[in-house]
Amino acid sequence: MFSRTCCAHNVRAAQASTAAADHHYFRPSGADVSGFPPPNSAPNHRSPCPALNSLANHGYLPRDGKALTPQMIREAVMDVYNVDESLAERLTRPLPAELTLADLSIHGFIEHDASLVHDDTYLERDPAQINTTLAGNLFAKSMDGKLNKHSMATARRERETQCKKENPEYAFPVKAQATAYGESALLLIAMGDYESKTVSVDHAKSFLVEEKIPDDFQRSDKPISTAAAFYLAAQIKLLASLGWGAAVEAKKRIVEFRPQIAMTLSLVLRRAPRAARFVRSLSTAASSSSDAASTSHAGSTTTHFGFQQVPEEDKERMVASVFHNVAEQYDVMNDFMSGGMHRVWKDAFVDTLHPVGPLKCLDVAGGTGDIAFRIAEQLSKSSRGTEGSEITVCDINSSMLQVGEERAPKVLPHVDPSLFRWVEGNAEHLDFEDNSFDVYTIVFGIRNVTHVDRAIKEAYRVLKPGGRFMCMEFSQVPNPLIRQFYDAYSFNVIPLLGEKVANDRPSYQYLVESIRQFPPQEKFKAMIEDAGFKRVSYTNFTFGVTAMHSGFKF
Repeated sequence: MFSRTCCAHNVRAAQASTAAADHHYFRPSGADVSGFPPPNSAPNHRSPCPALNSLANHGYLPRDGKALTPQMIREAVMDVYNVDESLAERLTRPLPAELTLADLSIHGFIEHDASLVHDDTYLERDPAQINTTLAGNLFAKSMDGKLNKHSMATARRERETQCKKENPEYAFPVKAQATAYGESALLLIAMGDYESKTVSVDHAKSFLVEEKIPDDFQRSDKPISTAAAFYLAAQIKLLASLGWGAAVEAKKRIVEFRPQIAMTLSLVLRRAPRAARFVRSLSTAASSSSDAASTSHAGSTTTHFGFQQVPEEDKERMVASVFHNVAEQYDVMNDFMSGGMHRVWKDAFVDTLHPVGPLKCLDVAGGTGDIAFRIAEQLSKSSRGTEGSEITVCDINSSMLQVGEERAPKVLPHVDPSLFRWVEGNAEHLDFEDNSFDVYTIVFGIRNVTHVDRAIKEAYRVLKPGGRFMCMEFSQVPNPLIRQFYDAYSFNVIPLLGEKVANDRPSYQYLVESIRQFPPQEKFKAMIEDAGFKRVSYTNFTFGVTAMHSGFKF
């Protein structure tokens, strides 16, 4: 005769077996689950990630939460949440080749302080367990039974403030912020309604508290892209930083908030033209004084550093200092500043290049590897693969190169690391033989060199006959109305994001100013032609915020 405990265990086992076959929901009891990293006695593991726990509770991932692989997780989130392949790869990029759900509870790996539904590690509570009080505080931010970006911003702002007061070891670095705000965005568009960017409180409770996929859940018809997720995460982050979420919470009803929105927009519209004119006057004045300085080698010895005039010999050092400061946060900040759009631009850039091996490619100012990795990925999928190809990543900044070299095996574990060469060098004085490369790429880097014309001539020198020069750079927005909003955003929001996210406002102030100092599309096209390139063309992206330039050496 079985004991009651044994019978209960057998019932749970039978339920789990049935559930595993058809994805019915089965959640192991609290005594059978641990989120603490092994070794531990619990037969099942769970994590601080309700989205993955829900997948395990429905059998889309192993129900015991063990022996997981990044590929398993990618397939599950793509299948259930309709996350597209690029975002699925991005989400699983930090993961080892094999893991348990409990591994995600290691502090600083995926688990982080200021979770909306879990206690900080400082309190020494199991990170797999939900704090229902915290969850209730989140749900109380709903409007008409739904959570939206304002709700999430208010909740995040309050939670971060609370943790700063209560946790003497509180830390919320850029990586943790990216995870936290990404989770908030995915709750709205992957587990809620993609179009309205909202999730009902009932569905949020099901996912976050019960860790269950709701019976009436319907995944988005539109695959959820990296750009969409990061754009919404950036909006939530900005709202939280500015306190707009708190203003919405005080009003509680979106209808009551509309007059304030209208008033704010009216104020922006009135101020934006004046701000834009002021910005352009500064830029024009700086440009006119720096054109002679930076293009005349025998005359003045000053050039521009943002809107400042500095000695030419100092600019290289000052630019290097900027990128040493931002190296670790560079890719995350790109996501925040562009709302993830930089990924779309870079994908389009490499798609246009259409690399086919064997290929010798030089990627200048490519330290963190974003372009090099995309080229390598396309080469690996081509019929010839990567055999015989070589990608040289050249950057003047050793910190950026270090970030890229460390990322390579994590981003492209299936690609031989010997495909890449990481070389410290100056775009104006490349240490390569004439006629060495099939392709020269430089993305968001050429505006930072002291003499742009010299860098283009160096590109021409090292390319083989028939080789291709490709450059993408922030450019000039031709539409006056859009330019006014773009200037207002650039000079007010981007430095603020640099301050709030990376704790470095001056570096991002420089980045914005350097964009305004760069020649407009037609002038830069003429510079490329002056260097000797033929069939020179450019394509504007996002109203001219960025432009892709191409030319050939014949």
